[in-house]
Amino acid sequence: MNFKFVVIINLFLLISLTFSAHAKNIPPKLKPDKFIDSSAHSSKPSKFLDNLTKNKKKEQTILKPKNEVVVEEEKNPKKEEIKKEVSEVKENKTTEKKQEVIKTKETKEVKKKDVEKTEGPKEIIPKIKPHDFKSFTPEHKGPLETKTLGEKDFEITKVVFDYVDKKQWRFALSDAQKIQDKTIYTLVNWMYLIEPQSGASFNEYQTFIKNHKDWPRINRIKYLAEHKINFDNNTPSSIIEYFSTNPPLSGFGRLRLAEAFLENNQTEKAKNLVKDGFKDAELSKQDLKYFSKIFKKFLTHQDYVLRADYFAYEAKYKDLRDTIEYLNPDYQKLYNARAALFTKKSADSLIAQIPQNLKEDPGLIYDRIKWRRKKSRFAEALTLMNQSASDSLMRNQYLAKERLSVARDKISDKEYKMAYDILKDHRLNEGADYAEIEWHLGWIALSFTNQTEIALNHFLKMNAAVSYPISKARAAYWIGRTYKKLGQTSQANTWFKTGSQYGTTFYGQLSHKELDEKRFSINNNFKFNEEKYEEFKKNNPQAKSVIILKELNRSRYTKDILRHLGDAEQNRTSEEISMAGMLAQEIERLDFAIQIAKNASYKNLNFLEISYPKIEVPKQVKGQKILDSSVILALIRQESEFDLSANSKVGAKGLMQIMPATARLLSKVTNIDFSREKLTRDKDYNLALGSYYISDLDDLFGSHYLAFAAYNAGPHRVEKWIKAYGDPRRKQIDAIDFIELIPFQETRNYVQRVSENINVYEYLNDPNNATNKIEKILYR
Repeated sequence: MNFKFVVIINLFLLISLTFSAHAKNIPPKLKPDKFIDSSAHSSKPSKFLDNLTKNKKKEQTILKPKNEVVVEEEKNPKKEEIKKEVSEVKENKTTEKKQEVIKTKETKEVKKKDVEKTEGPKEIIPKIKPHDFKSFTPEHKGPLETKTLGEKDFEITKVVFDYVDKKQWRFALSDAQKIQDKTIYTLVNWMYLIEPQSGASFNEYQTFIKNHKDWPRINRIKYLAEHKINFDNNTPSSIIEYFSTNPPLSGFGRLRLAEAFLENNQTEKAKNLVKDGFKDAELSKQDLKYFSKIFKKFLTHQDYVLRADYFAYEAKYKDLRDTIEYLNPDYQKLYNARAALFTKKSADSLIAQIPQNLKEDPGLIYDRIKWRRKKSRFAEALTLMNQSASDSLMRNQYLAKERLSVARDKISDKEYKMAYDILKDHRLNEGADYAEIEWHLGWIALSFTNQTEIALNHFLKMNAAVSYPISKARAAYWIGRTYKKLGQTSQANTWFKTGSQYGTTFYGQLSHKELDEKRFSINNNFKFNEEKYEEFKKNNPQAKSVIILKELNRSRYTKDILRHLGDAEQNRTSEEISMAGMLAQEIERLDFAIQIAKNASYKNLNFLEISYPKIEVPKQVKGQKILDSSVILALIRQESEFDLSANSKVGAKGLMQIMPATARLLSKVTNIDFSREKLTRDKDYNLALGSYYISDLDDLFGSHYLAFAAYNAGPHRVEKWIKAYGDPRRKQIDAIDFIELIPFQETRNYVQRVSENINVYEYLNDPNNATNKIEKILYR
């Protein structure tokens, strides 16, 4: 690789930082400050990168942005669901945004001789449900046919869903009532009620909640119902009665119930609800004025301070601005400064105006720490952090995240003792942040400061705080590794055995590798009976709705229904979860099937047949030998969950989430005509470019996991990390420590998830004779 190439590609990558999803949060030392000769570490020359220098016209390379991935942390499903309802009700959209399609000139099809297909699997697992991948999403227009409805009902249903697409709900509901099969009316009514701007009344919500408790996202419907309560059409007693069986899910709901109690002369009950609900109720300016007036005798200035404090910590600018008007002048100055700290470049002048007695406000200190951390001013953030007192008013879970960010910076600087000291005062005793910090404390002590006994204590604390398989496997592996370093082999193997039970996870697979067991197996909860499945589709109204939506070419509307049918949190049986996943596959939504399986995996239930689909992938593209199918499939599963139409928020497209600018450059190198539209419509085209790129990166780095990191964060960053932390290929640093040193949580998670996926796909190729390939992935 010559110097001219290195200069050009680094120029491309420097420009791309403007668009990269990571760029804003990169500490200065991790941003490219000089050109790096990739050949110093390369195993083989990069055909793609080398060929870029042959292009006379310089083009801008935009790195693939961050994807939304499953973060390795504990989640509270109920809390997450309520948070989802809160965010969705604020969307305030009247029509569904259409996917942007850029018209391009018709391009030539990729010739079959350019992309040689594998002789491997030509159908998804299980074999009882073969698929033709060309019919995958996005949905293609064509004649609509039904085997579920009568001819007349189907014709009306087509009209109904034309109205649904346009969100013309009254027309849709009116026509749906004409259909003999009442499944359609229930389905349309449900879709109408989960749309926040549909115009549905409280009474319509109340009726549905009473009659259809088993329908998906019932908590969302209840949440929206609370926001539609109207005292003009409902008596206080009827509202109290409604809430007696449907407790409030929001601050707004608690205030409405308090209002009903007040109207019913139940003052004490009203007072308690007001104090509880007012603090976090998301209110319009008009509603805030209204509730402030009717609850005037209950609300004190301190209640408004608590409300302002809540929204300042949550960085919800609008709610904070509206609340500031009700504060006294001193507190207005405090919260104007806090608002500026998360909305403006500088807040110095506003901070200077804060009265002396409020300048040590814990929330203000937190916002100043956060502001400095975002500006990569870590030393200043640390100074403020050290000055902050241990105060019950300080929301320690918020500060803990800042501690972790600053500590990670110190780890990157190899200031391990300082990183440990920053984290040890975390002031938490439970939750995801507690577990993550305890793991980091153990990791620092074990891997960098040689405090093995101390490390063990931290890892044990982490293990006690987590329950999800990814986290349990992680804790067990590191406890085992610590005992191994202490020379306590028996204890180490006990923990490795515990970790190995989670065979679909990265650290579970590493634990198994430590046990000297030749056979590798993964527990599988998939249970399927064809006869019961056909009965399920015929008799379950929601399953029937899914089939009808597919017949209408509207499978995009099935996600919530399918996930509900297979929701492990609803205590579904293994057979029910399996059938829901198979139904998702039958309607050609492998992504929804994977989501069902992932949700079940949080309860340590594996449904391999629906969680790890197989499709044909190329063996060779334009002379470039493509990586094994298990690698390509593993990457696709993490990138798009096999959704051909996938579009990330910043533009990555298709199965392998390729940025259009990167695709254009890859097209030049491979001599495959570029088409932006085909990235999300032609699976062979997307696969050809994406598999070429990841295979080329693998050649460049001579390592699967380094190639994955480069695919996610950019090759220039991987070069930076190798220079900063040492080259794991040359045994300068352990591969696992190198992965954990990656400064982006998303990329750390990405590398681990893709690596573990490979092992599962390898297992599925031959379950009876499978061996654990994780060591090969990391140390080949």
